Amino acid sequence: MEQRLSLVYLGVLDLRISRDFYENLSWVASKSSSNDQSTFFQLGGIILRLYSLGVLAEEFNQVVGTGFGGITLAHNARPKEQVDKLLIQAVTAGQLYSNWWKKFLGWLFRILF
Repeated sequence: MEQRLSLVYLGVLDLRISRDFYENLSWVASKSSSNDQSTFFQLGGIILRLYSLGVLAEEFNQVVGTGFGGITLAHNARPKEQVDKLLIQAVTAGQLYSNWWKKFLGWLFRILF
């Protein structure tokens, strides 16, 4: 597996305050990909997406206050044919594989392909 991250998702309590913080650092939020539940920043080869903490927890079938830290990381495969191989590597390395992965990958492929 190539050593890189594609996406960093941060769950935040107040999206407006968090977005303002990064914009005050002169980061530019994507106007086309940001909405009232999430904000998107392109950082070179990595995407930072700020989500309302409750929305992010729901996306990953988690409950706020039960150990979910509000941070998720993603590695996008290049090309898409590598996805199965990378998932097997992740499972072998000890990562959990559950139904939300299937939902997420299906969603991602609909967007990208």
